[in-house]
Order: sequence, then C-alpha cells, then structure tokens
Amino acid sequence: DKKVLLEVFDDMIQTQIGRYVFEKSHPDLNFCVRNVTGAASYSPGRHCINIDTWHFENIYKTTLPEKIASSKLSLASSIAHEATHSIQHVNNMTDRRNMSFEEMITIHKLFELHACLNESISSYQVSKLPAYRHMHPKSNKYRTQSEALPGEMSIRPQHIFYKELKDAKMETGV
Repeated sequence: DKKVLLEVFDDMIQTQIGRYVFEKSHPDLNFCVRNVTGAASYSPGRHCINIDTWHFENIYKTTLPEKIASSKLSLASSIAHEATHSIQHVNNMTDRRNMSFEEMITIHKLFELHACLNESISSYQVSKLPAYRHMHPKSNKYRTQSEALPGEMSIRPQHIFYKELKDAKMETGV
C-alpha cells in the first residue's frame, strides 16, 4: 500500500491544491489503511487519515491502466478531503464551545462543504496531469467506479454540478 500511496502523493504534490493541503495540514499527519466506513476518515486526536482498503483492492485487482488511474484519482480525492479536515483542526476551527446546536450543525455542514470543494478541485487538477489525461469522462452520466466503462472515469453528481457551474460562470466572462 505504501508504493501506491507514494505514487498518489507524488501526483497530488504536482497540483496547486495538493501542495496546499499537504503544507497546511497537521505536521504530524499520518496515514493508516484499514476497513473504515466510507472512503476515508480523519482522526484529529491521532492526526491520522484512515483510508479504506477498497481503494487499494480496486488497484490490485485490475490490469487495466484506466481503472488503475481512476482508482488512484479517487484515492487522491479522498486524501484531499480528509487533509482539509486536518487543516480545519490545525486552525482550531473545530472548537464548538459556546455554540448553539443550530450553530454547531451549520458549521459542521460548512466544514464538509469546504472538504468537498477541495476534493473536487483535487480530482480535477490531478486528472489534468499527463498520466491521467486520457481518463477524461466520455459522458456526464453518473457511474460508480465499478460501472465505469474502459477509459471512462467515475463521475459523481457533485462533479457534474461543479462542472456545470464553472461552464455557466465562464460563459458570463468569469
């Protein structure tokens, strides 16, 4: 798993968002591969990003370069998401003392939005690297990673939304 992680780290560090999340996250940030609920999680007490084993299983069980690249892209996105939570923790943004329940829920949703945005940006920027350029989606149809066609990346609904938002903004001259 270390070999794959190092390859993904190398890819991420070539992007602006990848450099940002690694520079700003906790200096003692570490990574653990194990069975977790969801793609990954961040443990603030241990400064650890727990990555689910399925990321690696998807890479090891195929020989198709496009499936390997798609799986690495998914792993990079998950790391960017959880490293964003580390940044929030480092900046003491997780202190919710003296907040109402409504304020705590709102701030939690904003933290998740922040992490999702960095995840989407990471996915986009890593996909533009030479090793991933051939992986661009063939359609805007949502497919899970296991359903993606050869040469097609898995597209999540939020990625379609951000692409459409970006395209609309660019049409107005932004």
